[in-house]
Amino acid sequence: MKSDKKEYVYFIILNIEKYQYVKIGKSNCEKGVLSRFSGIQTGSPFDLKLLGYLEGSEQQWHSLFEKNKTRGEWFYFKNIKYLISNLNLIVPKSILSNFYGKMYYKYKMELNELKNEIHKGTREYKENQLNENLINIKNEKYLSILYRSEILNEPVWKLQSEEEEYKKEFEEALKNIKHIERVMNFIYNGHDGETWSHGVGNPLIRITEKTHSGTLDFWDNPINLGDPYIMIRDYGRGFSLISGLRIYRLFLRFMEARKFSKKWNKKEKFPHGTPYENITMQVNTESLYNISEKILDDIKKEIGILYFDKEINEWRDKELEEKYKTIKNKIDCRTKKKQSIEEYGKSLLQ
Repeated sequence: MKSDKKEYVYFIILNIEKYQYVKIGKSNCEKGVLSRFSGIQTGSPFDLKLLGYLEGSEQQWHSLFEKNKTRGEWFYFKNIKYLISNLNLIVPKSILSNFYGKMYYKYKMELNELKNEIHKGTREYKENQLNENLINIKNEKYLSILYRSEILNEPVWKLQSEEEEYKKEFEEALKNIKHIERVMNFIYNGHDGETWSHGVGNPLIRITEKTHSGTLDFWDNPINLGDPYIMIRDYGRGFSLISGLRIYRLFLRFMEARKFSKKWNKKEKFPHGTPYENITMQVNTESLYNISEKILDDIKKEIGILYFDKEINEWRDKELEEKYKTIKNKIDCRTKKKQSIEEYGKSLLQ
C-alpha cells in the first residue's frame, strides 16, 4: 500500500579534487533533512554541501539517474549536474543564515585588508565592489544564487543569466499555452485536440499541473512541483512547458519554411510555368517521404528485417521479398487459372 507521507528528497554534494558526487536521500521534514546532513557530514572526512531539497520520491530520482550511480545513494555528479542545478530546490533557512554569516565576515575582512592598499583608484574600486556585495547578500534570492554558485563552481552571473532566460521562456510558454497544446496534440494524435477528439474521457494530450512531486520530462528538462506541464496520455510524465515551447517554435519554423521561395536543388527540372505551389507541395511530400524511409530503414535494421547479404554485397529486405514472393505466387496462380480457362475454351471449340 502506498504511503501518504511526504518525502523530502535532498541532494548533498561531495567534492574530491576534480571529482564531484551527489548523494540523493530522503527524510519526512526539513528538520529531518538537516539532521541527516549533519550525520553524514560527521562521518565524512571531506567537506559536504547541502544543495537543497524538494518534495518528491527518492525512488523516482534514483531511477532517473540509475546510469550515473556509483554506490548506494551516491551518484556521479558531472553528467547530471545541469539537470539537478535547474531544479527548484529549497535551501533551509538555517543553512542560508550560516552562509550569510560566512560571506559577511569574508567581505568585512577583505574591506579591512584594503586599508593597506596604496593605489587610491584600486582601493576605491574594490571598496565599492565589497560594499555592494554586503548589500546584495541581504537579498535572500541573491544569497541563494551565491550559495549555489559556490557549490557548483559556476559564476554568479551565469546562474543569474540562466534563471532570467528560464523566466522569459516560461512566460512566453504561458502566453502560448493553448497553441502549444494544439501543436502537441497534432504531433501525437494528428488533430488539434479541440475540433476533433477521441470521444469519452480526458484528451490524450493535455496541460495539467504537477501536483505530486517534481520530476524530469522526456527531454530531461525539470518539471517542478506546482508547474503546469504537458501530460502525455496517463503516463504521469510528459513535457515541461519549456520543452513544449521549443517544439512549438520548431513547428512554426517548419510551417514558415513551406511559405518561402527556394531554389530547390533537384536533378530533374520542373516544366516551365509549373505553379510554385505545386513545386512546394512536391518537394515537401518527397522530403517527408525520404525522412520516413530513412527512419523506417533504421527500425528494420534494428529488428533484423533489413540485413546485409555479404554474398551479393547488398542490403536485403525480408519483408519486401516476402511480399513480392506472395504477389508473384498470386500472379502465377492467376496466369495458370487463365491458361486453364483458355485451354478449356479451346477444347470446347474442337
